Amino acid sequence: LNAPYLLALTMGIVSALCMMMVSMVMGVAALRDFDHNMESLMFINPIKKSDYLIGRFVGSFLVLLFIFSGLLLGLIVADFMPWRDEADLLPFSLWRYLQPALFIGLPNLFFGSALFFIGGALSRKLLVVYTQGILLLTVYILSLQLTQNSDYQLLAALIDPFGYQTIKNMVKYWSTAERNTQMIPISGWLLYNRLLWMGI
Repeated sequence: LNAPYLLALTMGIVSALCMMMVSMVMGVAALRDFDHNMESLMFINPIKKSDYLIGRFVGSFLVLLFIFSGLLLGLIVADFMPWRDEADLLPFSLWRYLQPALFIGLPNLFFGSALFFIGGALSRKLLVVYTQGILLLTVYILSLQLTQNSDYQLLAALIDPFGYQTIKNMVKYWSTAERNTQMIPISGWLLYNRLLWMGI
């Protein structure tokens, strides 16, 4: 129940489901002053536009990290619940939880945060921020469809913005024992996927 493979998949899918929350936190942070007509007061002060926007982004991203840490803490605490059968659990290892959070969850949050924040800051419209969420969901559904055709496995592994299908493709030929005990290696297509979407 706490196999590294399952924890990595959980981080991928939950961070994908969190994109609506990411769009609300980051979009509102980028648009709040413009919605309340406060931008003229902000920029009359001796502050650069870049400093203002970076400060807004970093502050909002820290809030998202705090919210997302609830998933990590929840998964860790779940291992110690009395109703869990110890025969179904691996011995506790903090790295088994931190590795997928750092290499799956955190890049997903950063990519989504940057996308929604930039969209909001450039357009100054909340509708654009939510439209980006729909486009992101479309890319994800496309990657799911491509995964079903074995000719496009590598392409699907790259274009999945959340890494979920990439992980599934990596461990497709692993035995049950390997899935239950081995950490997901941050190499090969998963590394390329993470670098691609962080770069975007």
